[in-house]
Amino acid sequence: AYADDLCLWSVGYLQEEADYRLNYNLRLIETWATANGMALSPNKTQLIYFRRCRKRVPHLQTVSLNSEWLTPVNEVRILGITFDCSLTWAAQIEHIRRVVRQRSSVLRRLNATPTKLLRRIYLQFLQWPFTLGCTAWTWNLSKFRWNRLLGCYRMSIKALLGCRTTSSPSLVQRLAQLPPLERLILSRCDKVLECCSRL
Repeated sequence: AYADDLCLWSVGYLQEEADYRLNYNLRLIETWATANGMALSPNKTQLIYFRRCRKRVPHLQTVSLNSEWLTPVNEVRILGITFDCSLTWAAQIEHIRRVVRQRSSVLRRLNATPTKLLRRIYLQFLQWPFTLGCTAWTWNLSKFRWNRLLGCYRMSIKALLGCRTTSSPSLVQRLAQLPPLERLILSRCDKVLECCSRL
């Protein structure tokens, strides 16, 4: 039998403090798993350090699981969102761009499909990557990354309409009758806040 994914977070002013807490909690989890007939796989386990400082800090192997050292990684994917160690969201934006490019090329091949059906396909398969986890990652995007995301959004709308890449973004937006990316993300954030307020 397989258990679901498990995330363990630890905070420390120094890396040694965070490592100590991680190791302590991992021993507790290992003991619990063994007592319940389960095993944690070090091969499927990832360790990442989130830092605010820009300088590279050497990562020593100081955290272990089942007597195997865990090597820190620069990015990790959790529930469809890619976190990088500096929280720049560069990997998340590139993932969105890759997914949308692939799906846009499929949408372009369906240009003989009725417009209503194309729109439904767009809303189901192309729009959601822009809003998946947006409450977490959109707030501290650099202008460069926001512009890359915005360009990708406009390209996906052009694929929906079968427009040329030289078409005016504002014209394409009006023809598609879809909200601007900023409004789309804000409406998603509002829905999340509304759901949280009901709890």
